[in-house]
Amino acid sequence: MSSQWKDSPSAEVGEAAAGSYLLVFSIGDRRCALSLAEVERVVRAAAVTPLPHLPETILGMIDIQGEVLPVIDLRVVLGLPVQPLSPGDQFIIAHTPVRRLTLVIDQALEVHHCLPENVTDSSHVFPGSDQVKAILRDEQGLIQVLNLAQLLNQAEEKALTQALEP
Repeated sequence: MSSQWKDSPSAEVGEAAAGSYLLVFSIGDRRCALSLAEVERVVRAAAVTPLPHLPETILGMIDIQGEVLPVIDLRVVLGLPVQPLSPGDQFIIAHTPVRRLTLVIDQALEVHHCLPENVTDSSHVFPGSDQVKAILRDEQGLIQVLNLAQLLNQAEEKALTQALEP
């Protein structure tokens, strides 16, 4: 199984085309995906502890088996209408090169294997956006493949790092 995305958009698309696996999930009316290599697990949503002075993209923190993890609101990140956390929501526990984090999603849908002919470099569709690394086409429509390491901007990353410091 191919597991790592490269730094350049063309390499990312090439890696996806080489046969990587993605976790496909729904958020609002969109289907998005993450590289399966970045995903640890999917769990039911739980109460989030808010922290002061965090950007709106960061809902707060949760405790997962003794580790405090930030909770990212993908609706805010993707510019979708904000909704309160509901018992039907799910969390994706994932990891970036910098930290483990939690993403709020509506529902995990499937693990999808990328075929080269179904992948498009996102820079042609979303110029200047680092948050979407590729677009995948399947029989149900389009899937935005998210760049987990780029979901938060520098200011959000800084605020998060400061909030997590003892």
